[in-house]
Amino acid sequence: MVIPIDGVIPDPQGQLTRLAETVGTALEYMGLEPGTPISEVKVDKVFIGSCTNGRN
Repeated sequence: MVIPIDGVIPDPQGQLTRLAETVGTALEYMGLEPGTPISEVKVDKVFIGSCTNGRN
C-alpha cells in the first residue's frame, strides 16, 4: 500500500473485505489510527534499499 505524503492513514473499513482484516491488523501492530495525516506520523528509522531483480 502506498500513501502520498499529504495523505492519511487508510481506514480498514474502506478496503476490500479480504484486505480489511489485514489492514486493521497492520495498523494495530504499528500503533496507527485510521484518518491520521501521514505528516503527523513520527518516523524513528528509515531504510533505503534497492531491488536487484531488475538488473541484467
